[in-house]
Amino acid sequence: MISFNRAGKVKDTCLIYGNFDGVHKGHLKLVKEFKLKVKDKGLTPVIFSKAGEGEYLTSEREKEYLFRKFLKEAIFISTEKNEDIEAIIEKLGVRLFIIGEDDVNLCHIKEVLNSKKTEIVICKNEISGGEIITSERIKKALY
Repeated sequence: MISFNRAGKVKDTCLIYGNFDGVHKGHLKLVKEFKLKVKDKGLTPVIFSKAGEGEYLTSEREKEYLFRKFLKEAIFISTEKNEDIEAIIEKLGVRLFIIGEDDVNLCHIKEVLNSKKTEIVICKNEISGGEIITSERIKKALY
């Protein structure tokens, strides 16, 4: 696991972006989307775990461990604070950005990516029992 502020500059990546608390089926859908989109593009997968608020279900190390089961070759980057999207794109050489449709920063991220001409894939929410699978839903069921 690499902290964003310690990460070196990278080229030609596919960034899988999110909070990823309680790594669940919705998060794994982002990994599946990556595998579909970059089979032959030669992009390096980067999982970018952004800072969240409140109590966490999983630590950054646990998130990395769980994601490595599905995407062994990924670079796992975490951050303690919300980083500027433009800085992320520049530093990590993002060519393809994969994000869930319920990310709170989606509108801003789309604007930035459009201005940078960076391809974006927005994954639809995963549904179970008629409800969207979210970390908040998992927390509610546990507590």
